[in-house]
Amino acid sequence: MSPEPPKPPDDWAKIWFQNAHSDMRWAKEQSWRALQWAVVLFAALAAAASKLPDLPTTLFVILALCVAIIAIYYLLDLHWFGRRSRETSERLVREIPGRAEFLPKRHTDPHHYALFVVRIAVVIAALVMTLLLLTERGNLLRS
Repeated sequence: MSPEPPKPPDDWAKIWFQNAHSDMRWAKEQSWRALQWAVVLFAALAAAASKLPDLPTTLFVILALCVAIIAIYYLLDLHWFGRRSRETSERLVREIPGRAEFLPKRHTDPHHYALFVVRIAVVIAALVMTLLLLTERGNLLRS
């Protein structure tokens, strides 16, 4: 049986923790940007549908569904990435003296599930509003 590798010095663990923390912040920022762009794209689709009556409503519905699927997938991927980074950073600083200075322990919702659910709810709400506008457009074009 081979011996265990030596434990890295605390300075290395702190540097790796800082990198993991940076990754978590990046994932949070990207998820807000993804949410903003999804809402902007839904608004752009609704505006384009009102200005381009010759294009079929079905095209805009399909595009809106694609935007929602891609946005939700990307938000989910970013959430998983942030969670893995958070777990990695926790393992790195678990045994370092003064751990609370680097990573205060969250007792409620440590992986930000509530925030993730709110972001998904915003995407779905924007999709529903866009589909309602597009449905109204389809009804107007038929009459």
